[in-house]
Amino acid sequence: MENIIIDTSSILFGLSINFDAFKAAETRLCLRPCVSKGVLRELSGIARSRKSNRKYASVAISLIKKYNVKVYPDAGHVDNWILKSAHDIKNICTNDTRLRMKLRHAGIKPYTISMDGEFR
Repeated sequence: MENIIIDTSSILFGLSINFDAFKAAETRLCLRPCVSKGVLRELSGIARSRKSNRKYASVAISLIKKYNVKVYPDAGHVDNWILKSAHDIKNICTNDTRLRMKLRHAGIKPYTISMDGEFR
């Protein structure tokens, strides 16, 4: 089974509309979800913050553990790691507009999560 990198933006957006990106990646796309340590750091920071999406970040961390999501080591900024990894792992899911544009410029068409809970 091929992997799909799921970015923090897609994880949090998905959970905000009751969409489990990890489970859906496996069942709908037949792809194994994975994240980087940087995504975990971002989620942990959000979960400890006063931001309105902190509850989704906590749920995301629990789901990563529950589904035994593959966690890749990274060095530095998450978006940079995703851009570098995209050449090996062609499947990326992000709802971050700037990152999507950078991926497209690199020749990679990323998935996004739509308002109706579908991968596009």
